[in-house]
Amino acid sequence: MIKVEITHNPFTVETYFLIDDQKPESNSQFAEYENQRLQLWIEGFFQKLYDIFNCEKEYRVHFKGVEADCTDMEEAVKQANKDGLDVKMSCEIVPGSEERLENIQQLVLEAKQDPLFKQYVNTPDILKKFDTAFDKNFDVYVVATMSSGKSTLINAMLGCDLLPALNEATTATIAKITDNDHMPQGHFTVSCTDNEEYIVSEKQELNLTTKIGADSASKLMSEWNKSPDVFQINVEGKIPAIEERESVRLVLTDTPGPNNSQDIEHNLTTMRYIGDSDRNPLVLYILNGQQLGINDDQSLLKQIADVMSKGGKQSKDRFIFVINKADVFDPEKGEFVKDVVTRAKQYLKNNGIANPLVYPVSANLTSLFRKRELSIDLLTRTERNQLVAMEDLFNEESLMDLVQYMPLSKKTQEKINNKKYPTALYRSGLPAVEMMIDDYIEKYSLPNRVTRANQALSQIIQQCTNAAELQKSLEIDQQELQTLEETINLLEAKHKKSSQTDGYITKLKKQKKSLPNNAMQSFMSKQAGIRKLLADFGKGFDGKGTQSEANRQLERLSSDVENEYRRMIIDLEEIISVSQQHIKEHLTNEYRRYVSDLFSDVANLELPVLQGLENQINNFDFSLEDNEVQTEYIEVLTGTRTVKTSKWYKPWSWGSTEEVNEYKTVEEEYVDFVDVWKNREKDIRGNFQQLTKSAIEKAENNNNTLTHMYINFMSEQFEDKFNDLMADLKTKISDADQRKIAIADAEDQLKKIGSFKTKINNVLHI
Repeated sequence: MIKVEITHNPFTVETYFLIDDQKPESNSQFAEYENQRLQLWIEGFFQKLYDIFNCEKEYRVHFKGVEADCTDMEEAVKQANKDGLDVKMSCEIVPGSEERLENIQQLVLEAKQDPLFKQYVNTPDILKKFDTAFDKNFDVYVVATMSSGKSTLINAMLGCDLLPALNEATTATIAKITDNDHMPQGHFTVSCTDNEEYIVSEKQELNLTTKIGADSASKLMSEWNKSPDVFQINVEGKIPAIEERESVRLVLTDTPGPNNSQDIEHNLTTMRYIGDSDRNPLVLYILNGQQLGINDDQSLLKQIADVMSKGGKQSKDRFIFVINKADVFDPEKGEFVKDVVTRAKQYLKNNGIANPLVYPVSANLTSLFRKRELSIDLLTRTERNQLVAMEDLFNEESLMDLVQYMPLSKKTQEKINNKKYPTALYRSGLPAVEMMIDDYIEKYSLPNRVTRANQALSQIIQQCTNAAELQKSLEIDQQELQTLEETINLLEAKHKKSSQTDGYITKLKKQKKSLPNNAMQSFMSKQAGIRKLLADFGKGFDGKGTQSEANRQLERLSSDVENEYRRMIIDLEEIISVSQQHIKEHLTNEYRRYVSDLFSDVANLELPVLQGLENQINNFDFSLEDNEVQTEYIEVLTGTRTVKTSKWYKPWSWGSTEEVNEYKTVEEEYVDFVDVWKNREKDIRGNFQQLTKSAIEKAENNNNTLTHMYINFMSEQFEDKFNDLMADLKTKISDADQRKIAIADAEDQLKKIGSFKTKINNVLHI
């Protein structure tokens, strides 16, 4: 038997292991987990133990951490026992995130007001990190193909019919609904913007608590939804279904379906939501329980499968697959929800999604139930009858308890039970999905925000410490002071020489800003993928057929190619982003090399002040975060406004509307598919090649922009900061009184920094 003790701190992202009361060696296989979130390694942890300890099957595990992480550990233990191990576990639960987040916000406020810290707080880099950490908005994106009941599900969460809900592809725009718990339920403010975020329609108020108000709102939202000028509808109002949290504001976004949008930008926006591995928003993917696999959603599912395969447990947890319209299945007719869930899992597995989280719901039942709670007058006679019939079915038939088919943890089940929902509402399944959203916020969003705030505070503390230790290190004897003064003169002379016309900056300007090898390899890999893609498409065009058959083939081709084109844009954007991050790291290392070279001639002088000086220069406020990947070209149109006019990718320029080449004989009308493909293949290949070329140009432009930013920093900011620092040190070297004051101040500052670090550690300690 092996005894395993695990302490996981999700706020500092640290894990401590004891194996049979001994800490593992620093080069052991456990070391790779020590600075990773538990969700990145927990799924394979017990298999790893089995391999490390020569097929030992018996383990006794004690886990210390927050409740959400304890739940994940329990699930891993349950799976390990299913796999044949003998694992028993005990848990020690520590306080969660919300109170810690509030406390660390207070420390940030304290830092902003303190003269010692605020000079380091008020920099663009740090302020951006704090803005990200304390942004209350938590995004949930609702994605579906048409006729899945997506709008009905969102309306059910709102408790009223805000969005048009027809049996057709109704979502042509993006609707972003921001929770405001201070507004009465059923009351909303709405406005809409174009794709440049300019206001198309000013904010107005809607009241959906009356039939007249609801009808008026439905008409307005339908008009906006169909308007070619509207890119996004912005809504604010109460989302009563989600637990109220002081530190979290839910933002529910209704996205256009993959085959139903006004332009390519809508599709790309949805795809970017899915692929956002930085913020990791929750995605509700709605499936029509009656029509699994009929709608063309394979392209999005393929992208989701790719995302889920890369990021550990969190990348799986953030995709919730909801089977809607479960109310249409009647056990008396041999229609069982359990079978639908099985089919849905198999359908998702066939699309590359292993072990998906699948939740059957009846959004219609939930929606009608909550509308009645808001005002029975909101229901039509047909809806009232429908609700009564569904309540009878769900109350009387135990097989229609949809919650029993859901992969819920013990903790989540207890939370739902404590809500004391009416039986039919509980069994409709949607309240359980809403609870899963709350669990995700608690497990991932809040700890991540605490971590980001802590990282920014740690950066401030390090900069303050470097400055204070530099001043403290001036406490040296007269001979060392003289050596230090000579060294400073040497450093100034060396820097001045490197700044001359044939020096460091000039060399930087002359360097070729080529893409890194890994970026070029990624681009080449994409081009190889295009060749294979086109070859596969071409195999489908063989022989001869009627014109209608050719049209069907071309419609399928157009749909497939458009999907691949959009997927490739997303993939190339990722390559561009990685390339940009690479050049940032390269320039940061370049800067450190410059500083290291500056001090190379005095490296043998063992003066603590020199190390402090190098640390201080290394921590000059050198940031390249202002450059964004999606910055585009700007054009001014006379008499109107300044707008973005182009993207790095080429707009879609061809499609299924092209004429088919037609060939005739005396006997019958036919089309030679091989000739059709030859005519199309060249255009398709050209579009993809142009796309890759544009992406490479965009990446190179980003690299040049970042390099110019670095050159500007070195020629402008660095020069002034370096000269000021050197002048200050020389003054203190020559003036004993000033030096004495500086040393005393530094000692006080280091004490203050130590006290502040203790406060942070107390907030984060588990």
